[in-house]
Amino acid sequence: MKTPKHSNYMVCYDKTGEKRYGLYKYCDCADCKNRMLKREPVNWVSATTKEISKVDDVAEFLKKWTCDTEGRYVGVVFLKF
Repeated sequence: MKTPKHSNYMVCYDKTGEKRYGLYKYCDCADCKNRMLKREPVNWVSATTKEISKVDDVAEFLKKWTCDTEGRYVGVVFLKF
């Protein structure tokens, strides 16, 4: 089992008790940053994967992720890898 380079992942379990690895990120676009300063809710993404070897790939994807909603609040976006 390969140890991931990124250590900011969470270990969680699905309904069947199967182990998952989760990461999340708040959006850092200009609109979301402005909402965060006003203490309003911001868009964010929650990503999970079954394989620990994919944690680094998911973390790299999240670094580049933005909500691209042009000022709209959509809440949480859930992704599975």
